[in-house]
Amino acid sequence: FIESELTRESVPGAAVTVIRNHRIAWTQTFGVANTLTGDPVTEDTPFPAASNGKPIAAWLVVQLAARGAIDLAQPVREQARVNLPDTPDHRRITPSHLLTHTSGLGNFLRDSTRDLGFKPGERFSYAGVGFMVLQQLLEAKTNRTLDAYAREALFDPLAMPHSWYGATPPTIG
Repeated sequence: FIESELTRESVPGAAVTVIRNHRIAWTQTFGVANTLTGDPVTEDTPFPAASNGKPIAAWLVVQLAARGAIDLAQPVREQARVNLPDTPDHRRITPSHLLTHTSGLGNFLRDSTRDLGFKPGERFSYAGVGFMVLQQLLEAKTNRTLDAYAREALFDPLAMPHSWYGATPPTIG
């Protein structure tokens, strides 16, 4: 089934793990990790998590809020220097708006204007740009990159050395 789905969706490779009762019950790799070299997918092949990183970043921000380092209800621009225009509506955007995709910011990561599609809090619209702003807030409050802070606060304590934020893996060891 998995091989046929990969073929149908034109996905060159995948790693699949089934977890039962909090333990790995089965794992299998399929296809290639690099279509140019033909290198196979292995259990150690890194895959980009894309938007799966948003819940992790959200957890980190909420943990900082629980410790009082971030105020979820206070406008972001009042808490740190972030890349948002200086307009009345942009000045109203809170971390809560960013976390709930209600900021009015768009989803196009190359959107350098950061125009709002609606007033903050008015409605829901998936906003990747909002998480870029959350990243800036987190980095300002921790004086660390998102990757460094995530490893310190989450990945290392959970013994997840193969998890990171960024295009290339960190140096481990």
